Amino acid sequence: MLGRILFGLCSVSLTIMMVVVMLTIHNLPRLMRLLLAVLRQMFYLSFLINRWILERMQVYLNRQQINLDLLSNPARSIACGLLSLLCLFIYDLVRSKPLTFLSFIGWLSHGLLVGYLWQGFFEPDGLEMGDRLW
Repeated sequence: MLGRILFGLCSVSLTIMMVVVMLTIHNLPRLMRLLLAVLRQMFYLSFLINRWILERMQVYLNRQQINLDLLSNPARSIACGLLSLLCLFIYDLVRSKPLTFLSFIGWLSHGLLVGYLWQGFFEPDGLEMGDRLW
């Protein structure tokens, strides 16, 4: 009797797992489009935050008469990368876990990519996710 109950539970759970896997495979193209849309919105939010911060920093640098243009490409990419690393360090301090190399590379590349694709990325005819970047 106990064996039949365990066999029934295993059969039902295996059937549910197979249905979930098959539905995931069936909906994979829609899930990937959703993931790309979420990724694009994350980049857009990062762009808005970085633009706001860098414009304020540029005004301060102009007041101090420092000849550094933070809104031109090499300096902008470096500044966005450093701002992403600053966010990573704050996040790791709050989380109180050690910094990993993979998260360091991920956040740095995120900042550099936002700084590099500053102008053409978010315009209506600009770059869409999935297009070639270089």
